[in-house]
Amino acid sequence: MPAFYGFTENEINYYTSLGMRIIKIGEEGVINPHTFNLKGSRMKNLRNSVTRARHLGVTSCIVRNRDELDAEILKRLSVISSDWNAARTNVGFSCTPFDPNFLLANDDEFLILGYYKEEISAFLTLKIYPNKRGATLDIMRRMKDGPNGITELMITKAISYLSVKFPEVTELSLGLAGLSDSLRQMGYYGFAEKILFFVGWRLNTFYGYQSLFSFKNKFDS
Repeated sequence: MPAFYGFTENEINYYTSLGMRIIKIGEEGVINPHTFNLKGSRMKNLRNSVTRARHLGVTSCIVRNRDELDAEILKRLSVISSDWNAARTNVGFSCTPFDPNFLLANDDEFLILGYYKEEISAFLTLKIYPNKRGATLDIMRRMKDGPNGITELMITKAISYLSVKFPEVTELSLGLAGLSDSLRQMGYYGFAEKILFFVGWRLNTFYGYQSLFSFKNKFDS
């Protein structure tokens, strides 16, 4: 039985005309870096998180050049990644493995470092799509005792950077929260949708789909 994943809304009519069914498997957070801002009531939670982080002295910086990553920084990033993996009760926020040997190996990738008390406490990587019109969050790690809001601050830094340095990028994907929407919306579902709901409900404890979905909603994506 053929199946297609990741097609656009414009292609739905074509596939349904062939007798195929559409089954929703999750929510992808997508924002436009050029129209994104922290204003308004819908952005209150995100704005408060970023403000609190700044009040705690959290800062961030962009790294594009591999040569800027000395052995000490790479060691610190490895420590953060190990701490993050050891502290996780779920793995929903990022399934991409961290390998310092491949960090910033290509020109289409950049790194955001989050500092707290003059020490790197979190980091994330973004990759530009080959067509140069979109980008996606790739790796996201933080120390388990890191300050609240540091991840949100780094993401807003990345969004601002994209809007200035990459005018052609109109979409930033925060990643797919798999099965998350099926946990909160039942509506009318057939047998396949009920199976997905059951799987999502059973796996949510381990993968944290709902937590990821709520986090992405902070960005009104």
